[in-house]
Amino acid sequence: MQPSDFVHLHCHSTYSLLEALPSPEEIVLRAKELGQNAVGIADKGYTYGLIEFYKAAKDHGIKPILGMEVYLSARTRHDKESGIDTRRFPLALIAETQEGYENLLKLATYSALEGMYYKPRVDDELLKKYGNGLIAFSGPISGAIPKAALNEDGEEIAKLTEKYRSFFGKNNLYFELMDLPNVAGQAEVNQQLIKWGKELAVPVVATCNSHYCRAGDSEAHDVLLCIQKNANINDTGRFSMRDSDFSMKPFDEMEKAFSHVPEALERGYGRVDVTHHHALGYLKVQTRRVHSGPFQRFPDHLEQTLVPELRRAEIHSHGNTFMPMRNPLFHLGQRFGQHKLADGADKTRLLRQWNELHRRHHAMNGMAPSDQSLHSCDGSGLN
Repeated sequence: MQPSDFVHLHCHSTYSLLEALPSPEEIVLRAKELGQNAVGIADKGYTYGLIEFYKAAKDHGIKPILGMEVYLSARTRHDKESGIDTRRFPLALIAETQEGYENLLKLATYSALEGMYYKPRVDDELLKKYGNGLIAFSGPISGAIPKAALNEDGEEIAKLTEKYRSFFGKNNLYFELMDLPNVAGQAEVNQQLIKWGKELAVPVVATCNSHYCRAGDSEAHDVLLCIQKNANINDTGRFSMRDSDFSMKPFDEMEKAFSHVPEALERGYGRVDVTHHHALGYLKVQTRRVHSGPFQRFPDHLEQTLVPELRRAEIHSHGNTFMPMRNPLFHLGQRFGQHKLADGADKTRLLRQWNELHRRHHAMNGMAPSDQSLHSCDGSGLN
């Protein structure tokens, strides 16, 4: 097996908000630096980075594998009881087909709009409905299957395996192995997953669950976690990941770590090749296409005037940066009050357009008007 035959399938970008360091393009460039032909991204809870990642991969001649790490709720996505529903189980998903990519977007949408409780969550109902065309990895040590493996609970592993196969298909579930010797329990989880993978005919795949590109980036990543936790870097009791290497490791390191189970390295590329062949062009970067869901598009005549002006306002304030939008209406409304509009902008006209956009949005979706309307048309509040 050559370095070009190995694929990092489970990488996190800066769109794993305040949890991972690299931009999507930096992940692509690191894969290219390692001599690899493909790379996968699976950010936590969101698909914000997929289009940026896809474009970067195509620009640099790398096969893009699109995914997301979802959080599976302890009960249902609608349950939000403190002490019970704060528990959640990560599960890495990658799109195998066009339908799988669209289902990935739907899972991201519904988890944020209906399952948000500290983190966006999916549940069995959503996975059963939108599991087609997706490949599932068992995820990190906090996932449901790894937890059962750590407890050496074979009955629970078999039960979860059967359930996940019913969501994604018999051949679309993999037990995920990670080389993290300093993470308590990970070595034991790996051993159990290899054992039960043979008994249940579930293939194993090796990943890095990377949160940064190179081992030397761990210190910068540690600072990022301090920002997330509002912690002082000198606090020895704070949460940190510095004791382990969560980088995109070179193939020779992975080969050494998984010499006892080489098929875990080989299966990654074999499945990626099939995935890319089936889904070649499955994301044609349709940035103006919105899948059917709870929210409809902006009325076209308003989008042609209001959105470009707000985009110019965003660039004016952030130096050519346009932040991703989970809820476009809320995002645009917030930007009115926070950023300067470009010189010459008709503030009264824009406010009226915003109010019309807001009214139509709620009418289209059967919702009562909310206090997001900006009723003042004198330009107050616009800098």
